[in-house]
Amino acid sequence: ELELVDRQSYLLETLDKAGPEGVVFQKLFEGARVLAVVVTFLALLELIRRNLVVARQSANFTEIRIAKAVKDE
Repeated sequence: ELELVDRQSYLLETLDKAGPEGVVFQKLFEGARVLAVVVTFLALLELIRRNLVVARQSANFTEIRIAKAVKDE
């Protein structure tokens, strides 16, 4: 059983390891079954909504990169 909170933790850990460049959006879903894709996507949307993660695309039709948000202190 996949829990949304567990997928959020997985995403944050993955993005921590990836550093400031983040990861390519598609890489987050490689080899995943349908349920895992859905839960991961919902977890990602929630992290973006909470401003913990950002999605960047340099131009139309280019790859989307996902990275941890940088907090201003």
